[in-house]
Amino acid sequence: PIYNCGALVVGLMILGTAFGRKDIHEGMNGIIEGIRPCRKLVKYFQEAQHAVNCREITGVDLSDPKASEGYFAGGGLMKCSNIIADVVVYVADLLYEENKKRK
Repeated sequence: PIYNCGALVVGLMILGTAFGRKDIHEGMNGIIEGIRPCRKLVKYFQEAQHAVNCREITGVDLSDPKASEGYFAGGGLMKCSNIIADVVVYVADLLYEENKKRK
């Protein structure tokens, strides 16, 4: 199976919550408003990590307990933490910029 990076997924969830439709009756217009910041995040993430897939980013199948144990024992936790921190900062900047535009 292919799993997207959790940091990217959570960043998209945050942006969707902030900029997606607030009511089902908004229809596609409500969805479209939230797509732009999400696309910016995906593009940024792909450029920074050269992939969106966890296995491609880490080089390890983290669903394999032995492989994940070795990855994290070898500094993988720091690599993942750095990716998470990068996404947090980028999403915070997007939230700020998009909110400023929408006022």
